[in-house]
Amino acid sequence: MNNKFLIQQVEDFVYKRLYNEGSGHDWWHIDRVRRNAMYIGTKENANLFIIELAALLHDLIDDKLSENIKLNVSQVEQLLLNLGIDQEIIQAIIRIIQVISFRKKVPNNQLSLEAKVIQDADRLDAIGAIGIARHSSMLVLKETLSIIRMWRKKLMQ
Repeated sequence: MNNKFLIQQVEDFVYKRLYNEGSGHDWWHIDRVRRNAMYIGTKENANLFIIELAALLHDLIDDKLSENIKLNVSQVEQLLLNLGIDQEIIQAIIRIIQVISFRKKVPNNQLSLEAKVIQDADRLDAIGAIGIARHSSMLVLKETLSIIRMWRKKLMQ
């Protein structure tokens, strides 16, 4: 299949899933990471097909997402398989989205070039004014959820 078509299918899926996401891991973050990753990937002569798909999918397995939005690795893999994407490319994408998180602390020498590109693009989005706003929105969401849990527990007593 045409790579452009496959990318559009994944983009449409991610857009619908993350458009109204409230933790700062929304569609707009994904799109900024993708654009930065494509720019960096071009400069580094990386595989741009893998980079674009991994950038689009990189936060779908993140624990910060609500359970009704978050996917597990198998679901991401199945999405790519259903699109007819080559198994080798799928495995490269899965490896990337599993290791690029700030919390993973995977040594740089254990990352593929494409993983380094996505990680750099993601981290660039975490700094500056946008990064501060994203972090603030995530803290507000966590606090709101904490208050809801507390009141739910009190009401159930």
